[in-house]
Amino acid sequence: MSLMENMGLVNKDKDRTIKQIPVNLLVENPDNFYIVGDVEELKNSIIAAGGVRQNLIVEPMKDGRYMIVSGHRRCKAVKELLKEQTVGIPDTVPCEISTDHYGNQLLLIDTNSTSRDLTAWERVEQYKQLNSLFKYGVMTNQINGRKRDAIAKTLHESTTNIARYSAISNNLRKYYADWMKSGKLGISAAYELSKLTPDRQKDFYEQHMDDDEITLKSIEEFIHPVTEEAPAQEAAVQEEITVQEERPEADEEDTEDISDDDEAEDIEEVPEEAAQEETPTKDKPITSEEYMELQKEYKKVMRDIMDKHRLIDNYVELEKNGSYTQIQMIHNMQWAASSMCKQLDYLLELVDKMKAVRGHAEK
Repeated sequence: MSLMENMGLVNKDKDRTIKQIPVNLLVENPDNFYIVGDVEELKNSIIAAGGVRQNLIVEPMKDGRYMIVSGHRRCKAVKELLKEQTVGIPDTVPCEISTDHYGNQLLLIDTNSTSRDLTAWERVEQYKQLNSLFKYGVMTNQINGRKRDAIAKTLHESTTNIARYSAISNNLRKYYADWMKSGKLGISAAYELSKLTPDRQKDFYEQHMDDDEITLKSIEEFIHPVTEEAPAQEAAVQEEITVQEERPEADEEDTEDISDDDEAEDIEEVPEEAAQEETPTKDKPITSEEYMELQKEYKKVMRDIMDKHRLIDNYVELEKNGSYTQIQMIHNMQWAASSMCKQLDYLLELVDKMKAVRGHAEK
């Protein structure tokens, strides 16, 4: 179903006159916001066909020229071929002449909205123009019903997307248009930026001018920058843990230094074979180097997890005493919780490895 049929409109000049019109009498439609782009492939098709075979739709102007409604790319391709003096290409194209200006504006959108993948900018501009046309249609009693639903149906979009286009159209600063045209800024990211104040939008624009692509993550980081308190506090806790870990090792070294060498020499060494006979295998502790390393790593990860847990409690206290805003507290809690989840996954891997080593040793 066409756009005009979706809107309940009937083409006023369905019996259009068709005639060959010289391309030098065809002018671009000032309301055409769609990007014409490269036409090299289309030029090859026109050469193979010996000219344009599909009718353009044009609207007559007072000065004797014709404004293109549908067929901008075909017209551009023929003009380029004629400029290149391509053999076998006529300087006229078949055109349907339509005098229904309002219907032609709708037709411009109808023939382009589903013809190819549109840029974010084209999709928003398409909404803006169709929204204006719908307002006119309602004022002139040509269209009835809810506007947003009608636009969504016409463009084959959800009402949620239409609401996004509306927000972008009304609130996003104009200097983002080039980013949307080039594909650097998509609809979802543009919608998030449209929620910011004009000053914040300008700040983001200036900070990300050299980026190849604007992502939702980059916008989120701009809105909620990672605070330095969390890493600093974690470093302080880790430093305290390191000090505590070093103390037992120092005690062991001191014990070795003050030990009686003579007593050490009097200790009778037990042959390895005898030790194995005296200690039953099932009661023998597993002393493999790999298992001990796994145990050491397990304890370290457990300490890290408990430290993250204490940090979360600390963030709550900082929010209560006014040192943190609620957003800062939640953001840092998310960071700590995410880190804990990764460490818990790693902990499960360590447990599985220790079980495997223990099982191998007991065999």
